[in-house]
Amino acid sequence: MVRDVVLRVIPYLQSSDSTKRRIAAWTLGILCVEKAEARLKELINDSSEIIIYDKSDLHAKTVGEIAMESLARITNI
Repeated sequence: MVRDVVLRVIPYLQSSDSTKRRIAAWTLGILCVEKAEARLKELINDSSEIIIYDKSDLHAKTVGEIAMESLARITNI
């Protein structure tokens, strides 16, 4: 089942919608999907900014920052 989700999520890393790219990067990091490493690396310089709710507060983060956080999770398995 997780494999099916991964196969559906990875293409969203290339979406024209920055929110979809951010959610895909975050999801793949949470799931520690090693297969997504190369595509996540492509997003590191993505400066599209998004407002996210985290720890009872709103924060501005870029898609690139989310991609780096996800890569850190994946590579520190």
